[in-house]
Amino acid sequence: MKKFVTFIFLILLSCSKDSPTPIEQLTYALTVSASEGGSVDNTGGIHNENIDVIITATPAAGFTFSGWSGSADGTTNPLTVNMTSDKSITANFIRSKYTLIVGQVGEGTITETIISSDKNSEEYNSGTVVRLNATPQTGWIFNSWSGSSTETTNQIDITIDGTKIVTATFEEQITQVTTAGVFTGIGKWEFRNSSQNSSSNKSAACQISSIIFRTNGSFTIGVLSTGTSVGSNVTGQYSVDSDTAISLTIAETTVSTTTFGSSTTRQIPFGSISNLVLTNSLINFSIQLNSGCSGDLEAEKDEYYEEEKDTYLPPVITLTGSTVIELSVGDTFTDPGATATDAVDGDLTSSITSSGTVDTSVAGFYAVLFSVTDAAGNAASVYREINVRAAADTTAPVITLTGSIIIELTVGDTYSDPGVTANDDVDGDITSSITSSGTVDTSVAGF
Repeated sequence: MKKFVTFIFLILLSCSKDSPTPIEQLTYALTVSASEGGSVDNTGGIHNENIDVIITATPAAGFTFSGWSGSADGTTNPLTVNMTSDKSITANFIRSKYTLIVGQVGEGTITETIISSDKNSEEYNSGTVVRLNATPQTGWIFNSWSGSSTETTNQIDITIDGTKIVTATFEEQITQVTTAGVFTGIGKWEFRNSSQNSSSNKSAACQISSIIFRTNGSFTIGVLSTGTSVGSNVTGQYSVDSDTAISLTIAETTVSTTTFGSSTTRQIPFGSISNLVLTNSLINFSIQLNSGCSGDLEAEKDEYYEEEKDTYLPPVITLTGSTVIELSVGDTFTDPGATATDAVDGDLTSSITSSGTVDTSVAGFYAVLFSVTDAAGNAASVYREINVRAAADTTAPVITLTGSIIIELTVGDTYSDPGVTANDDVDGDITSSITSSGTVDTSVAGF
């Protein structure tokens, strides 16, 4: 043991003239250290005898203070050390241990794989990374995790930095996707990850955010970008071909002015859905659009969607009167107009615009286009055809001689015919179409 001696001279105030007597003051050495996983706020030093020294142990993240060793014991923290001798003290820390509780809803299996550290009984050391894999049973699909993780991929890594509770939800697949001819997947579906919704060669120009299937057989693909239709919604008709396949078509209207009855609307292919997997709240499928956009998609059902309040649905525009109107040349034409309604905006008749002209003085085929757009930007249009026919022609033209019917001349006179005019009750002035025959020889008398 090392002793450090200090002489302190005390002056004794007395009548004695003896020299001051030195008094010895003892000091001791204190050494403080910390194990892995923490630190102390005092590493020691030289202290006078009987001095109290306070030491605080602080665990690092993921560790717990377990107690003192060496010249001290117990778990009191902060620790008060009375310096009565040289002392060496160590603060000890251990990794925190947390419980991982894994549950499931539906039919499937979950496996746990430790990525780092070791498992101790039913607890994991702090910092341990556990990989969980959720595998559905046949006829079921994995939906998502809940609790300490909300990931939608069936494989996740959980870092144990506290007590964790995770639950894997499996949903039973609907194997018959139509009931009485109605698609079971009616509703709005929001895709989980738009970055996956693109073909490998058009990843920058192929984004789909949602799809709606309605009871009337129509669909709408939301926020579509395929290079040909950017940032818009596409509405068309769907047909359930089987329990795993759906065909998508869109309307195409063509108008020709060469033949009567020329305006036609037909459904043309837009794309197809295959590998369809459906549950009450999840839909998976592969989509292939004719534009080249394709991908494997996974979507959740929007539980707040109401079809009667669908802002994606375009207005319904209806012609008043006949779709095709027949007139004769010269008739007066007054278009009977159209009406429009929208599921959200109501009556939009006053917002209808029309384009196209009809000239009843000229026979031919004409088309008038009626269009309307709702507040959400959805547009609808319809054509009316007008066929202006030539009137039935049963009356011959009238030819009128200019001047006298009989003209008398003398032999040798010069003859110049004053001509004629012609008019038709259908074709009008047709003087330019008149032809003449016969000759007059004024050098020879005669008729």
